[in-house]
Amino acid sequence: VFDEDGNINENAPEKYQGMFKDDLRKVIVEDLKAEGYLISIDDHEHSVGECYRCKSVIEPHVSEQWFTKIFPSNWEKVYYEWLDNIRDWCISRQIWWGHRIPAWTCEDCGELIVANEDPTKCTKCGSSKLTQEEDVLDTWFSSALWPFSTLG
Repeated sequence: VFDEDGNINENAPEKYQGMFKDDLRKVIVEDLKAEGYLISIDDHEHSVGECYRCKSVIEPHVSEQWFTKIFPSNWEKVYYEWLDNIRDWCISRQIWWGHRIPAWTCEDCGELIVANEDPTKCTKCGSSKLTQEEDVLDTWFSSALWPFSTLG
C-alpha cells in the first residue's frame, strides 16, 4: 500500500490514500480509538533500526533487483550459503551518488541488457526504449572504480 516515497497508494482505503506513512499511523490510532477497538497503548522495547543522524525508522523496501542469475553457476552454493547466514549490513555502504549499475531493461520486451557501453537499442527486439537500473554499486566497489572514472 506504499509507494516508493512512503505515501499511501490506491491499494489502501480511499480515506488514507495520499497520506505519508508517519501521518497515517497517527490517523489509524485515532480511527481505532473512535471505533472502540483500541484497548491500550504500551511502550515496548524493539530492535527496529533507526538513522543515527535524524533518528527516523529505517524500514525495509522490497524492490526488484537487476540481477537474475549467478554466473558462473559454481558460485551458487557460496551465494546461497551467504544468504542463509546473512548478517546485518551497514546501510551507508550503498550510496546514492555511486557508479550506476550497467544494466538496462527494454520497456517493450523486458529484455535485460548488461553492457560496458550505454546501449542505443534492445538486442532482442530493437526498441530504443531502454531504462537504466537506478541502483548504484556498493561503496567498496565504487571506490575501486574512482581512478578509472576520473583519470580515464
